Amino acid sequence: MIGIEAFNGDSGDETYLSIADKTLEAQIRWPRAWTALQSEYNKWVIINLYQPVCMGALYDLLNQNRKYVRRKVKPRVRLLQKALPGTGGVKVTCLATGFYPRHINLTLLRDGQPVPDHQITGGELLPNGDGTYQMRKSLEASTEEVQHHQYTCTAQHLSLDNKLDIALEPRPGQNHVVVAVVMLTLVCLPVFIIFVFCRKRLKGSQKSKEDVKEESEETPQEEEPDGQAVPDHQITGGELLPNGDGTYQMRKSLEVSTEEVQHHQYTCTAQHLSLDNKLDISLEPRPGRNHVVVAVVMLTLVCLPVFIIFVFCRKRIKVKPRLLQNTLPDSGGLKVTCLATGFYPRHINLTLLRDGQPVPDHQITGGELLPNGDGTYQMRKSLEVSTEEVQHHQYTCTAQHLSLDNKLDIPLEPRPGQNHVVVAVVVLTLFLVLGFLVLDVFVREVLMLEFLVLEFMVLEFMVLLLMVLEFLIV
Repeated sequence: MIGIEAFNGDSGDETYLSIADKTLEAQIRWPRAWTALQSEYNKWVIINLYQPVCMGALYDLLNQNRKYVRRKVKPRVRLLQKALPGTGGVKVTCLATGFYPRHINLTLLRDGQPVPDHQITGGELLPNGDGTYQMRKSLEASTEEVQHHQYTCTAQHLSLDNKLDIALEPRPGQNHVVVAVVMLTLVCLPVFIIFVFCRKRLKGSQKSKEDVKEESEETPQEEEPDGQAVPDHQITGGELLPNGDGTYQMRKSLEVSTEEVQHHQYTCTAQHLSLDNKLDISLEPRPGRNHVVVAVVMLTLVCLPVFIIFVFCRKRIKVKPRLLQNTLPDSGGLKVTCLATGFYPRHINLTLLRDGQPVPDHQITGGELLPNGDGTYQMRKSLEVSTEEVQHHQYTCTAQHLSLDNKLDIPLEPRPGQNHVVVAVVVLTLFLVLGFLVLDVFVREVLMLEFLVLEFMVLEFMVLLLMVLEFLIV
């Protein structure tokens, strides 16, 4: 036990008490000497007052905060790369943060070998604001070195069962964005093509009407309600007027009420030397507005499921463990599988528990870390048991990952995943079928399009259905 007396910021006398043999040693720095009586008095005060009071207070404080002091918090380890604008190189940083206790072994490896210390910057242990600690080690390298070498960040800590290795890899989040943009483009492109086609058809029909009116030089035009010619005394206009380009125009007008337009069919008939047959144009609702309505409805019905799938894909970066059971046809037993897929980075602690205790490793099959096609990873651990064991024991799948704030426990229950897939597919199918029926009415009754739009409808339905099956079924 060491005691130091200080005054005005300067250290003075230092006393060293050996608790084992009760001996006292003193180093007197101030200009005075202890007498034998003073030495015995100081020894008595330290042994009978300072030692029990101070040590008791320390023990009480330790007991009160035992759980806090002895807690173990796992580090969040990342290996980052950042471009250096001045040199054009890359700064590779091995970062571990949020861990407790403070001791950690953090190593930056290049092709499996530790990078020499004189090339490393950082390495200091720094406190966080929540009582945990962080450490980072950085290395400046050229772009060619990063491309030709494999960099790995290795961490060893009391809270980790095994050494944690994080390799320098591309960020999968960007890949998800690229895939989502490509999917959105491929699905919405046919809608845009249909919209442009409809607009061109609308302009063509309007031009044909104008041509009929402008080229009616020799044969008069007639407006016929219900197939009968309108009497001349109800008609206004009818004069032949020249256009500025050497052609002619003629128009005939009729003033009627809204009820008459709704209860009668009006047709404009034209005969001209340039026409092989008589041309009849019926009065219909303005197709321009219908084209816009159809395009908006089609764009909404097609792009809304794509947006939902895009949001779903973005959430797949976090680990989503499942606990599944499959019947074994040969033995009649069950195969309990703890599956985690769609997570990044690659390190994960996946454990299969039976009644709260980890299942022994020799009973487990699997456990390999496998890559998915989208830059994420998966892992599964399986156990073969009898039906009685499943009924009498509680099985739980436990996952710990950097993307999770807390440990995630999934108990063994009836398969919700497949039910969710069936419900999602049925709802989406009904949603699309209803939308296609509405569109079919618009297309057939208003736009008078038959094969082109229907083919695109079938194509959109198949694309969306395959996308749902791809991202919902593992």
